[in-house]
Amino acid sequence: MTSLQAQMYYTQVLVGDYKYSTRKSDELGWLQCDGRLLDRTIYSALFNIIGTAFGSTNSTNFRLQYFRGRVPGDAGSAAGLSIRNLGDKVGAETHVLTVNEMPSHDSEAVMMHWNLSFLHPMCLVEKTNDRKREQT
Repeated sequence: MTSLQAQMYYTQVLVGDYKYSTRKSDELGWLQCDGRLLDRTIYSALFNIIGTAFGSTNSTNFRLQYFRGRVPGDAGSAAGLSIRNLGDKVGAETHVLTVNEMPSHDSEAVMMHWNLSFLHPMCLVEKTNDRKREQT
């Protein structure tokens, strides 16, 4: 793979990708990952990727990911790790680390508090052409 091909591969956005955004509403093909039900016909491109991994209530809909209070992770397995399937809920909304859960280190401690409550997880459901939209 050439460097140009690699750059294009790693910078393109595909249906089913997710991101964090400061936007509080759906925008330009991106929907908030809020667990809502979507119609399989209207959102067929996304349904073909995630199916009913996050749930459904009948044969005409499927549920979008629900990332509030969670951090998205990868599906799969590796030596020494638990097997994770697409749609598995893991982790906890809050967790206090114990000394045994922290790796040993010899650096000075610095207390920091990050407030990331302004970030909203979003999932791409369709590709849009912003320039085309602006011209119409």
